Parts: sequence; structure tokens; C-alpha cells
Amino acid sequence: MAGELALLAQTLAALNAGDAGRINAAMGSYLTAHPRSARGHCLLGLWRSASGSAPYGGPDEAQAALWRALELDPGYLPAARAAARLAAAEPPYGGAERLQALIERYRSMEQDPQKVSALEAYCAELRGPQ
Repeated sequence: MAGELALLAQTLAALNAGDAGRINAAMGSYLTAHPRSARGHCLLGLWRSASGSAPYGGPDEAQAALWRALELDPGYLPAARAAARLAAAEPPYGGAERLQALIERYRSMEQDPQKVSALEAYCAELRGPQ
């Protein structure tokens, strides 16, 4: 079985090539070998949010992958920030209520006040001037 960093490198190479089928296969190999990788689920969420539509993407699938990353490692701020970007998007997949709900959910998951504060500051940037 390939190590996590080797599979990550293969996945990043597939992403760079831009072939959706190759990306899907690489992501599948990575997450099959390392199903508890917060990094892998975050990367999956980022790809799905960028893909935009089925069968490989969409906001719902992206949020699910990002939340899985946070369940595996609540302190993994790249996943929290990516989830915040999706939550700040235009309705129906985002909006002020979704962004606030994300902050509350993250606060309940993460015990490090500095990380919670960092996510709150990032969300404030996403909201812009009030």
C-alpha cells in the first residue's frame, strides 16, 4: 500500500492534469488507502466545490467532504476555511445564516480558542463590511 504522501502526490498530479476521471480515480485510491485522512477529505471537498456539478462535484458533496475532514481533525483550519467559503456563497448553498451556523458548529467541535478565533476572523473577512 502506498504511503499517504505518495498518494497525495499522485492526486495533486491528477488535479494538475485536469482530467476528471483521473482525478476521481486518484481521490478514490487515496481515500480508500487512508479513509481517516483529514487532508484527503479536505482535498476532495475543494475539488468537488471547484467541479460544480455531478457526477464529481457540487456544493452539497463538497460540504460533506469538508465536514468529514473536520470530524476527523477539528483543528484542521484549511478544511474549516474551505467550508466557510462555501457557507458564505450565494443562496441556496450559502448565506449569512449558513456562515453563522458553521461558526457555531466549529466552536462546538474545536477546543482551541485560537483556532476558533482564527476561523471567526476569516468568516468576518468573507462577510465583508457590515
